[in-house]
This record gives sequence, C-alpha cells and structure tokens, in this order.
Amino acid sequence: METIIFFATTFVFIIQAFYTHFISNKRSYFSFDDAVFTEQELVELEDSWIEILERFSIFLMFGIFLVAVVYHLYVDPVNAIWFIVSIYVIMLALLAVINYKVYRITTLNKYLWHSVWPMLGVPVIIYLMLTLGVKAVDIHFEEHAITISDERWEIQFSEIDELEMVSDEPSIPVDNRVSGIGAHLHGDYTIDDKLYTLHIEDRSSEMIRLVTNNHYRYFNSGDTALTSRWYEELKQRIE
Repeated sequence: METIIFFATTFVFIIQAFYTHFISNKRSYFSFDDAVFTEQELVELEDSWIEILERFSIFLMFGIFLVAVVYHLYVDPVNAIWFIVSIYVIMLALLAVINYKVYRITTLNKYLWHSVWPMLGVPVIIYLMLTLGVKAVDIHFEEHAITISDERWEIQFSEIDELEMVSDEPSIPVDNRVSGIGAHLHGDYTIDDKLYTLHIEDRSSEMIRLVTNNHYRYFNSGDTALTSRWYEELKQRIE
C-alpha cells in the first residue's frame, strides 16, 4: 500500500503544478503568490525565463512519471522508485532556481532562504535512498539460533522448516516495501498470508532460502564464498 500511496502523491503534485501553471488565474510559481509583487516586479518576472522553465519541468516530470509507472508494472517494481525520486529532485531544483530569480528581482531575503533549503533537501533524499537501498548482510550464529542482519528476533534452528540454495529471487509484487540499488534488495512484503523478507546483497548470485512458519527469508552476501559457508553451517545446525 505504501508504494501505491507514494506514486499517487507524486501524481497529485504533478497535477497541482499543471493546474497552477496552465489553468489557475492566480499564479504561484510553486512557492510564491503573485499578489504580493509590484506591477514592475511582475513585468520583470513575466519577461524572464521562469515560465518556460516551469513548463518544461512540468512536462518532464509527467513524462518521467509515465516511465516510472510502466517500469514499475512491467520491469522492476523496486528500482522504478528512482524515477519517482528524480521527480522530487526536479521539483526541489525548480523551487531553488525560481526563488533565487525572485530574490534577484525583489531583494527579499525570504526568497533567498527559499532558494537554499530545496538544494539542501536534494542530498538528504539521495542519502536516505542510499541508506535504505544498500545494506551489508550479516549472519550471527548462536548456540541454538541465528540472527540475520537487522532483524530484531532470533531464529531458532528448531523452527526452520525449509532450507535451500536458490538461484532466483522471489517474485516481487507491484505493491511492496522493498528498497534496492543495483544488485541489492532489502525489505519485506506479504503474498497470500506468506511474509517474504529480503536481505540480498547480490540478486544475480545464489541466495539462501530459509522458511519458518510461512515466513520466507532470502539472503546472501556479496561474497559468494561467504554465502556458501553460511549455508553449510546452517545445514549442519539443523540436521
């Protein structure tokens, strides 16, 4: 559900921008109200390249959104999220550029600040996406249980119903809570009352499939030899 809400929210932002630019009688340029400017300032704004930049950005964001939807539905529902992220980056960059232009015309300091904070938001978004999408996978063996990466609860060896090495990741539904960059997949989702949790560093390599009470875990390391050692150790512990 979270993924659908994220896409829907992005679409609403784009439609709002389209309405503001092409339909509304009261222009706001995304961040400021044209009613507060003098007639001379409005003339300078209208004579600038702001409207052209807005129009180009709106159509660009709409095009990227369509690509994101198609990519999400038919290619990769995980990495498609990067298309949506790029839309927010464009929005923030547009806010920064437009507000700086308004500051140059009006010399009001508040527009200078409005041009700074969007650019500070860009690296924050990218950092958060990298943090969610790239994680090191680790396994800790205890006497009677293991813990996988950042999972809170131990997995008792006696609770393991199935254990095998597989070559392919499970099918990931359109609506999911999985993040990933490149070969990484991290997150979880539910299909038919089955919970799937992914701790995958390399989706092109073999991974361990571990099942406990309708909870399907897939995990591996970027080091294939380490993944094989984990698997052999697990086999010995549950035999």
